[in-house]
Amino acid sequence: MNDEGITCRYVYNSTALRQAVRCFWRFSSQKWWLVGLIIFFPILPILFPDSSKGTTEPEVFSPPMFFLENILPMILLALFIAFIAYFQTGYIFRRSAYYDQQMTYNLRESGVYLETPRLKLEIRWESFPKAVENKNGILVLSMGKRSFHWFPKGGFASPESIEQFRTLLRKQVKDCRKLQPG
Repeated sequence: MNDEGITCRYVYNSTALRQAVRCFWRFSSQKWWLVGLIIFFPILPILFPDSSKGTTEPEVFSPPMFFLENILPMILLALFIAFIAYFQTGYIFRRSAYYDQQMTYNLRESGVYLETPRLKLEIRWESFPKAVENKNGILVLSMGKRSFHWFPKGGFASPESIEQFRTLLRKQVKDCRKLQPG
């Protein structure tokens, strides 16, 4: 890596956004609440049976009806919530002031330097607890659970600069387990 750092330059548009959101959704710990919904809510009727039916006759347990009445609606609700959460992320970022703007990242040992037509920003490496990678790029999570910076592989000058970025991330970011080996 030279003194100028590594440069990643791209336009923050729907393609970059879609790639970043998919990477974020896949690797984010935010989706574990969904697993909890799918597992926990269907067993609620077992734990707290409905005793308000007013009948004294014992109810015959029917697994198919139990599934249709209790488990299936909760699974559908959990999937609906996940669907909304996934697309809400994209909606929030499309409304960003940086949408359709040129993003230029200069990545150095001292930190990350972001420049857009509206902003110049320096971010210290301590602000990034985790980095993950997929086939389209590298996502560096910020301190906030929903904040990240996206570095598409097409934004780098060469495959060597991507490898230099991986090396820099391994030195500067605590959790880089999801980076490709290099």
